[in-house]
Amino acid sequence: MRIERLTPSMLAGPDSKGLMRAYKKVFEGPPWLEKWPLPKVEECFGELAKGNAKGLVGFDEDGLIPISFIIVLNKAFTDPIVWDGPYITEFGVIPEQQRRGLGSRLVRNFLAQFSADEPFLIRTINPVVPRIFEKFGNVKCVGRAKDDEYENRFYYRIRNWLLSGGGWGH
Repeated sequence: MRIERLTPSMLAGPDSKGLMRAYKKVFEGPPWLEKWPLPKVEECFGELAKGNAKGLVGFDEDGLIPISFIIVLNKAFTDPIVWDGPYITEFGVIPEQQRRGLGSRLVRNFLAQFSADEPFLIRTINPVVPRIFEKFGNVKCVGRAKDDEYENRFYYRIRNWLLSGGGWGH
């Protein structure tokens, strides 16, 4: 898998269709079961582009088709959380490429570039997502809050202890 930095044109513009298709594939299945039409995904991606989203995109072996992604905003202002820090709003690997270590590889690349000296936030209904971050040994989930809008969705605060200069005792 080739990994590239997310660009604005991957979210909104001529290069966005591949990532939108990957997003739909990830979130239309369990546990999310989102049935968003493409125009709704385009609207969501347009908002992410306006929000100065950053992140990484993993491409297939030929380097042409997006198969995984991690999208980060600088701040999250969503009920019930007001978060003034990095916020992972989208993370996924298309179903046919899951369980091959691609999500872990994407997270490892993300953590290597993560330079903030503060925790970051992940919003998810999938309890596997925080564990993917924690399995690297230098990342620890330090809290979570329930989302009142969606019964099964939680916000997890993740601290990258190694890159923050701290340790498990800090």
